[in-house]
This record gives sequence, C-alpha cells and structure tokens, in this order.
Amino acid sequence: SSWLLLHFGMDVIKQRISTLANDGKFGNGTLLEVKSESDEGKGAQYASAICFLRVELSTKDGVIKEVPIVVKTQPTCVPAAEFMDTHLQFATEVLAYDKILPFLGVDRLGILPNMYYGSANSGMNPLGDIVVLEDLRSKGFKIAKETFLDYDTISLTLRKLGKFHGLSYRMKRSSMTTFRELIDELPPRNIVDCGSLFKGGLLRAFRPFIESHPVNKVAKKAYEMLSQKTMVEMWDKLSKPEEPFAVVAHGDFNSNNILFSFTEDGKAEGVKFFDFGTLAYLDPTADISFFLYMNTSAESREKHWDDLLMTYWDGVTSVESNPGFGFEEFSNNFAKKAVYGFLPCSYFLPMVLWPEETNLLPEQYMAMTPEQHYDWALTKAGEKADLVLSSIVRHLLEKGYLDDLEYL
Repeated sequence: SSWLLLHFGMDVIKQRISTLANDGKFGNGTLLEVKSESDEGKGAQYASAICFLRVELSTKDGVIKEVPIVVKTQPTCVPAAEFMDTHLQFATEVLAYDKILPFLGVDRLGILPNMYYGSANSGMNPLGDIVVLEDLRSKGFKIAKETFLDYDTISLTLRKLGKFHGLSYRMKRSSMTTFRELIDELPPRNIVDCGSLFKGGLLRAFRPFIESHPVNKVAKKAYEMLSQKTMVEMWDKLSKPEEPFAVVAHGDFNSNNILFSFTEDGKAEGVKFFDFGTLAYLDPTADISFFLYMNTSAESREKHWDDLLMTYWDGVTSVESNPGFGFEEFSNNFAKKAVYGFLPCSYFLPMVLWPEETNLLPEQYMAMTPEQHYDWALTKAGEKADLVLSSIVRHLLEKGYLDDLEYL
C-alpha cells in the first residue's frame, strides 16, 4: 500500500500531459507549454486529487490554441484510497465517459464535460490512473457557493436529471437486451461504510422526536428500525434496481458534483454533471432524494416539494413519453424509498455546511475509533446542525415517508 507515497509531483503530471498533447489528445498543433492554473473553485475532494492546467499549442497557421483542463489522479492518503476503493471509482468513471454515457446519448443533453483522456488500471498500477477533463471554468461554470440552492437552480438541475434518467427508459423501450448488455459492463458498486457516523447522525436527527413528550410514535418506530440496520444494508435495499423504475444513475448526486453557469443577475442558466465514479444501475430515488435533502432548505421543501418532483418527471417524459409507469407509480415508489437521501445527509450535510467546525481529513477519519466517529457525528457544529438534520426528519414525517419502512 505504499504506492501513494510516490504521489504525483506537478512535474510528473505535466510531463504526462505533454505526452498526451504530442499524441494529439488536445487537437492538432505543436505543443508549446503546459501551464499551471489557479485552483479557484476547486471544491472539496474526497476520492481523487485534482489540479488545473492549460495546454498551449501552436497550429499550422501560427495561431496559439489554449486548452484548459482538469487532471484527476489518485488521492494522496493510502488508507482513504483503499477504504473508498478509488481504483474502482476511476475504472467506473473512465468506462462511463468512454462508453456508458455516450451509448445512452447523454452527450446530446449538454450536461457533460469533455473527457480528453482516461486510464484506469483497476488497482494494478494506481500511479497510472488518470482522468483528463475539460476545465469548464473557462465557459463560466462553477460550483454553487451555497449548499442550499434556490428554487430555479433546483428546478433546472432536476429537469436535467430527469432527462438523464429518461435516456435509460428510452433505451429499455428500444432494446432491453442491448440495455442489459450495457449495464452488465458496469463494475459492482462499492458502498463506503460510514456506519458509526450514520448511527451518530441518526440519533442526532431523530432525538427531538423520540425524546419529546409525548413521543412521536412514528418517529420512534422508524428510529428503532433504522438503528437496527447497518448503513450498507439500507443503501443496498433502498437503491436496489427494481423494474420498471431502475436507471443508470449518477450514484452521488449532489451539488458537490454539479457545475452551474449563471446570468449576470445570478440566475442559473446552465448545468453540468461530473464525477461519475459512482455510476451504477439503481433506483432513481437514490439520485433524487439525496440531491433534494442535501441541497434544499426546510423552507424550500415546504413550499416546493411536489412541484420539484413534477419538474423531475417532466424531464423524464420529455425524453421518453412512456417510461413504463405513470407519475403516481413513480411517486409511490419514491415515497417508499425517500429515506435513502437522509442516510448520507445525516453525517455529510454538517461537514459541507460548516467545514471549519467539522473538518475531518481522510487520514483523521481512518485513525478514529467507531466510538469517536459516533460522537463526532452526534455533536459537531452544535445546535445549528441539530436543527438542519431534524428538519429533514420532520419533512420525512410530514410527507408520510416514515409511516411504513417494512420495505427495509
């Protein structure tokens, strides 16, 4: 496990990019230079290390061509890389850009960055793992500043997500055999088991309802059932692909993995999805519920929830008018599995909202005991995190999503 001790130096990365440029990966032209760029807007990185570069080429007519790129390599922390199985994530991402997404027709939706080059060795040579993508900052795209997005931004994203999922339904109707052959190429999904973090976050979110007087009986029953399951068991069950609903899903769909472009008055007008290392054949609820509980405020959920689900559905049916079920069936399936989105939010949302108070580096996490993980998730960021997490449980209760968890 010492391979990451030989972590890529910038000179090594630039040399590799130079070789790719000389091979024509960035278009025609003679390589002049590979320059480092600012990492402004980089965002949090958990399963990779990234840097921003600019490739300068000279064309035959003497024009200087500049190609801004993002280079992803394996993360620098060995235990974290092994814990998250980043070898598998790199292999999945390269396969996604090379074959799965183009075959589905996702490139025609305008939601993907261009991949100039990708290589993954499935753990055989981690230093060789690399993904080189278009740097969309040059086109005005960036990570949203706020975790809780406004209504227009959420709507835009959900409509695009619906279109993305709709492509799976369209291919199923066209040829289920071809579709099956495609998804069979996807590697088995690896779920990172943050069980002790989840248990702490679970109690934190449910405590106002199970320690109240009188006790909320629905919340108490739901808490008891959820606390008896492992996180991996619940993720497996809730995201399990069942027909006719299952789709090729992003698998980690939240604003950390989405780029937006904005008008001069700050309204989102463009959206791009990235980080497809978790691409998998899943229930669509996995993408929808995580995004909505991670990136909407309690106020937005109260005002717009039903409209947002309909916006997603409109995206689906704009691509495939008959996905094999209607909106009512979609809604019932979503209601049965909506608690999925709460699982990662229970510990991840405070980390994103208050990073200065909840900073937890991969190497720190790996050095902690399960008891320390539990205490961390139960207490970090104080009362404001208590309120945010309990607001998700309140919404789950109000929508009836916790009334019957027998599905688990």
